[in-house]
Amino acid sequence: MKVLSVNLLKFTFVGAILSMTFCVLRDIFFKSDLLHYIPVLVILYVITLITLLINFYRKDGRESRDIGFRYNIAIFIVHNIISIFWFIIIHNRYNISLIDSMALQWELISLFNFSLLWLIILIIHFLVFLIHNTKYNINP
Repeated sequence: MKVLSVNLLKFTFVGAILSMTFCVLRDIFFKSDLLHYIPVLVILYVITLITLLINFYRKDGRESRDIGFRYNIAIFIVHNIISIFWFIIIHNRYNISLIDSMALQWELISLFNFSLLWLIILIIHFLVFLIHNTKYNINP
């Protein structure tokens, strides 16, 4: 099994574009006081990522035995890097201290909560990956 496949790289690229779009829309919703639309945005983002993950993972065929774990960890890393850089750019662009801006505080808390939830899901996915490999005696 290759650690980096062409489909994984394509998925990561498409996921990075999707993550940037998510950050832009999330920022627009925070700045426009449309906080009630953010859960809908998150749900659409997650559903789109899962759909992309399944499609690109299936293209890997039989050579991939990791039940999508590489895809999940790749997009987790890319999403968090983009989100953190986006937050820093927005913070510096407006030159607002975190204490002065409730919207930036709320955005940072939501970013942390989303990443924490995703990390928990990633750990569960890793445990399923280990159980799967142990059950079928697959060397990753």
